[in-house]
Amino acid sequence: GEGYDFDPADLQLIESERKLINETCRTFNKVILILNTANTVEMGWLKDYPQIKAVLWIGFPGTSGTLALGDILCGDVNPSGRLPDTWAASNLSSPAANNFCQMTENGTWSKQSFHYTNAPDKKGYFVHYSEGIYVGYRYFETRAAVDSNFEYGKEVVWPFGYGLSYSTFSQKITDLEDKGESLCITVQICNTGSMAGRCAVQLYASAPYTGRLEKSAVQLIGFRKTALLQPGEEAAICLEIPKNQLASFDAQLGAWILEAGEYQILLQSDAHTMLDQIVWNLPEKVQFPGTKALFADAGTDTLTRAFDSEHPAFTGPKELAFVADESVLKALEVSIPTDHETGHGNMPAMGVDAGLKLADMKDVPKADAKWDRFVQQLNLGELCDLCGNGAWQTRPVPRLGIPATKAPDGSTSMAATIFSAMVLGSSKAGITWPCPSVLAANFDSDMATRMGDSLGVEGNAMGYQGWYAPSMNCHRTAFNSRNFEYYSEDPLLAGKTAANVVKALQSHKIVPYIKHFALNERETNTRDQLFTWCSEQAMREIYLRPFELAVREGGSLGVMSSF
Repeated sequence: GEGYDFDPADLQLIESERKLINETCRTFNKVILILNTANTVEMGWLKDYPQIKAVLWIGFPGTSGTLALGDILCGDVNPSGRLPDTWAASNLSSPAANNFCQMTENGTWSKQSFHYTNAPDKKGYFVHYSEGIYVGYRYFETRAAVDSNFEYGKEVVWPFGYGLSYSTFSQKITDLEDKGESLCITVQICNTGSMAGRCAVQLYASAPYTGRLEKSAVQLIGFRKTALLQPGEEAAICLEIPKNQLASFDAQLGAWILEAGEYQILLQSDAHTMLDQIVWNLPEKVQFPGTKALFADAGTDTLTRAFDSEHPAFTGPKELAFVADESVLKALEVSIPTDHETGHGNMPAMGVDAGLKLADMKDVPKADAKWDRFVQQLNLGELCDLCGNGAWQTRPVPRLGIPATKAPDGSTSMAATIFSAMVLGSSKAGITWPCPSVLAANFDSDMATRMGDSLGVEGNAMGYQGWYAPSMNCHRTAFNSRNFEYYSEDPLLAGKTAANVVKALQSHKIVPYIKHFALNERETNTRDQLFTWCSEQAMREIYLRPFELAVREGGSLGVMSSF
């Protein structure tokens, strides 16, 4: 849902569930557990029930997903999905959880979490992304790699990218070709089991760490799904990885850089389990052009590989962080300037007939003065209608050939929600799709394209011109109640999936409004002036990345902002 977040206990077993599992496991020696949840619930208790022989995560499966569930349980379909998130034994074990909200004595999140003590009541809430880039598997895998006291098996139930099949597959890197701007890694796959199935190939990289820039021990750099392979059948696939996908963002330089050294290219079955590796050597540092630092350094204290237990990533914000400085207090004093105060005191030309219809403007470059003449035809009432009456629609201006448009809201269906139905009505509704994290679990860009195509067909049939979706914020913690709308904890998996949905949908002339741009990983106290503090490296590498891919590769023409 929207507007609230899950307390830690909401993602743990409740007493009635515990009783159900106890009774089932007393009665049966072979139990299949189905997890019908979009958030990562705590599963550390699983080891206490040896009767549970199999676990199947289905997320929210949509209108017909339960039919697929039956096919899988009967063995007619071989499952091939991979988890788009790390499943931890405790959802509070990630450093991001310490900066999500403040805990009350009864173990719930405080509704007044992280409020500046010198700010007005009901305003002046903040959130610190003190964990920096160490979100999800980036934290757990790096901690395991550098801290010999870290007990990975106790902390992590299932790694990011983990998944089982009714078959088994061998995978091996057979070639690495440097193509200048990209690396082409060839992987040989063989179905070594007794049932036909598909294999999700996952490539990770381990970049040289000098301490100057924070780097995860591993990060996903590419993925691809094989076709259906019969027992004994082999396939070779090439994953072309742009070199800038291996880069880190240097906020001091305002640029993406590759530091010199050995880059381990890792073929893995998940974020933790290596199958094969090959080294790519970079003799000199590479700096990619075309970017600059977007934000001034606010002194954001972010986690390093030192994993200091006194760091705010593990303790939460320090006492001093609750006192707002002058710039924050000034920002709270909202006043909307008049046109005169902003130097725009003269009214623009309105109602000037130029004999132009909207159809006359097709393919006219946006800098062409013809657009000025077209816009100046609008009168004040029409301008107000177009600019101010825009929830889930744009109003028509028939005399200028401007049509009405309609856009339903929501990441799981091309349909009116409880909100948008007030404008769109509720008679036109497509199917309910599996939630976005289930789509991401395919690790298959082609599946995302098929979904985008189907959404486009539905939207055209129902007369829609836009869609408030897809959503691509990060599963920074398990507690965000809107995680069901978002793809993954990994920005590449989220971004590639979103880009293919967007590209396919727009081929049907429906504009997606990719959302919620950006850093919308919490619902509590986010609707009125939330101050978000995050390093630019973490923003660029984690939180902005899916949106960048949805625009650069998907070509998205629309964006919906966060609060």
